[in-house]
Amino acid sequence: MGPTARQALMIALLALGAAPPVTKSEVPALIQQLGGDTYVGRNKASLDLTRIGARALPELRLAMASADAEIRRRAKRLVNAIERNTYNQVRQFAGHAGSVNSVAFSPDGKQALSGDSSAVRLWDVATGKELRKDDSHRDRVIAVAFSPDGKYVASGSEDRKVILYEASTLRALHTFRAHRSDVRAVAFTPDSKRLVSADRLAGVILWSVPDGKELSRLPFAPSGPLLSVVPIGDKQFVLCPAGNNSAVLRTLAAKEAVLYTFDQHTGKVVCAAVSRDGKHLVTASHDHTLIRWDLRTRKSTYQLRGHTAAVSSVAISPDGKFAVSGGADKELRLWDLTTGKPIRGLVGHTSTIWSVAVSPNGKYALSGSADGTMRLWSVGP
Repeated sequence: MGPTARQALMIALLALGAAPPVTKSEVPALIQQLGGDTYVGRNKASLDLTRIGARALPELRLAMASADAEIRRRAKRLVNAIERNTYNQVRQFAGHAGSVNSVAFSPDGKQALSGDSSAVRLWDVATGKELRKDDSHRDRVIAVAFSPDGKYVASGSEDRKVILYEASTLRALHTFRAHRSDVRAVAFTPDSKRLVSADRLAGVILWSVPDGKELSRLPFAPSGPLLSVVPIGDKQFVLCPAGNNSAVLRTLAAKEAVLYTFDQHTGKVVCAAVSRDGKHLVTASHDHTLIRWDLRTRKSTYQLRGHTAAVSSVAISPDGKFAVSGGADKELRLWDLTTGKPIRGLVGHTSTIWSVAVSPNGKYALSGSADGTMRLWSVGP
């Protein structure tokens, strides 16, 4: 029986529940057993590590560089098998019109939100069924967001409008028409009481939720398209282009200036994501790379290389351990943010990936693409 067949047998036994549970704490000892003296012992260790699955991957990847040739060989085989079963496409959400430009998970992870060329759509994640649709916008929907309390949804469009919805019904509560150009980003403050919207000319407006009153306008210089609204702790910041392939992070207070400058990319910086603890930021660029930044030291820690074309979207897992990115090479890529190493690429899209999101439990990712599809991927244990 060849190695591939043996691995298939292990997975089949796992599915049948043919062995008692194994815990992650046993991984180091099991890896050592991969190089044990007996064939039976080595195979048992392989089966136990297969049962542990994705939780064993970090240590198995390290074991691929072991001085023991048998451990290296078996670790590589296990990594490949576990990754194939952990990282894959779960479903495709059918029914979009044109390009899917923005995607988001609800705070409980049970619903997904998408913005396409004509509508805002609400989906059931478990079944892939479209629950609600609103086509009030008169141009492409570029940005969508859930409020942290799950009560509201917001969208921004090239028609220059921002719409605030009741999340459960997707009923429009307010339509804001104050922007002078395409609305590129929307985000709620952590308390869900304010909505931030930003347009292509770097105009940023704060709105009151749910009464829809305009609170303030921030007179940022129109240095180019505003890239994204970035939450850090209990505050919101905006990422703006600064010329020479760099970007700046600015506070949402009119009198405050630049907080950080990111100037190590060699191509245009197009988006960013921040870790939930507010300690790290990842920027994505047309130079085909991403860079992880330490916001405490204001220095870069890793450059993430692997994309073969412009990177247009990035999201960080809730625990801050990995990032998901997509771009013009049509491939979704997973990155280990503790090491800066690539985890795996996921293929399926046939055009540029414009938007990505990670579920609240870190197990799934959404991607929206110019190919007219939104897809759900398994990305964690």
